Amino acid sequence: MSDEQAALVLAIVRAESGFNPDAAARTSSASGLGQFIDRTGAAYGLTNANRFDLKAGARAVVLHVKDLLGAMRNKTGGGDDFSLLYGLYHDGPSLRSGGVAIGTAVVVPWQERFKLWLEKQR
Repeated sequence: MSDEQAALVLAIVRAESGFNPDAAARTSSASGLGQFIDRTGAAYGLTNANRFDLKAGARAVVLHVKDLLGAMRNKTGGGDDFSLLYGLYHDGPSLRSGGVAIGTAVVVPWQERFKLWLEKQR
């Protein structure tokens, strides 16, 4: 995973749970580090027993972001649009819950900050 992709994962986790693996939404089954709903979480190995586990949650976020990057690149011909990617992460394929706007306003700026920080660590 590149620094740019790792920074994206960090920015998504910051937006979703504030890095709190015990976070839970009040209005849906979204919970854990990546705020996965039951069905999406199950696709990445999250169960009721481990959905609040830091390591399992981090693994699920990384795998889901990698899958979304691959799917998005196939549809866009290879370009990365992190606002769109976050929209898909947040809303699913419908893109009807404001995820792209959140991606633009919150995730992308933090992705850029985390990328700079990661580059300084090398």
